[in-house]
Amino acid sequence: MSKHSEGVRRIVDVLSVLSVIGWVWFVALKSHWFSNLRPIHWLIFAGGWVVAYFVPQWIRKTIYWVIDGFKVTERQIVATENEIKKIQERSFSSDMSSIAVCECGAGLTVGQKFCGTCGKDVQAILSQAIKPAEDLKPCSTCGTEIKGTAKFCGKCGAKQ
Repeated sequence: MSKHSEGVRRIVDVLSVLSVIGWVWFVALKSHWFSNLRPIHWLIFAGGWVVAYFVPQWIRKTIYWVIDGFKVTERQIVATENEIKKIQERSFSSDMSSIAVCECGAGLTVGQKFCGTCGKDVQAILSQAIKPAEDLKPCSTCGTEIKGTAKFCGKCGAKQ
């Protein structure tokens, strides 16, 4: 159990004592100032005194238990966030200036015309990356690349 406020503990102690005083006062009034208490009533009185004292203590401990649970969860969240940041730093720290990745796996930077690892043309690599994965065919009239399912050319309007 972690260290909690001394003031909270003192308040709970005062509440426990007040609960006991309230219990004694209640029994005293109900029994005409303890004059007609039988032995079983004395047991109930003693049990009530114990309950009146310890219930606030149990409530305090339960509250501390819940608070400590939230602190542990908060620490776990912070640790997980830190791990995510470390992974992101490792994955981006290799080449922060890369705009694309070549087929060989090398990073391509702004202004670079050829891949430094395999020698491929950067413009060709970028145009392949931008093209959609759908089937393209040339227009029968003007030769512009159009979708394979297109019925008309978007440039010249010829029927396909």
